[in-house]
Amino acid sequence: MMKSDKMRFVGLDPGGDGKFGWCVVAGSGWPLSLVQSGCTGDAAAAVRSVLEVLEPSSEIHGVGIDGPLFWTPSGTRRVDCIVRQAIKEAGAPNVGGTVQHVNSLRGACLTQGVVAAYLLRQAVAGVRITEAHPKALLWLIKVASAKRRVLHITMGDLVEFITCDVAPA
Repeated sequence: MMKSDKMRFVGLDPGGDGKFGWCVVAGSGWPLSLVQSGCTGDAAAAVRSVLEVLEPSSEIHGVGIDGPLFWTPSGTRRVDCIVRQAIKEAGAPNVGGTVQHVNSLRGACLTQGVVAAYLLRQAVAGVRITEAHPKALLWLIKVASAKRRVLHITMGDLVEFITCDVAPA
């Protein structure tokens, strides 16, 4: 196993043409350190960007993708219901928009997340990949609140969890 200061994690946020967000963070505890982030046109470009940032010998310790990576025959996923209920209790006003029902998701989120997972698995066999819901997380760690909506959160509000040299991030 690599030294803890070399642990690398990847976040992917499918958002449609030109709005596919990605980041690489490093660390073994809070706060993590933002290595680099960006926005690309699609899953393939996001995966290429991530792999270019990582050193050739870097191991990816985990990947979080803000999009569904599995479906159920009924279309209702119990995990989504649990997360929606938890963020509702935390005060989130739009729980259905934060963790949407899989049958209501826009095509970019629905397909590009799976494409990114497939491409990463091809490039880095065995990498751990999971779904991520960053807006839901902001509510659950009490950074988002009725007085501070997700839209108004900046990196400055997250110094307990992540650091970076990019002031306007």
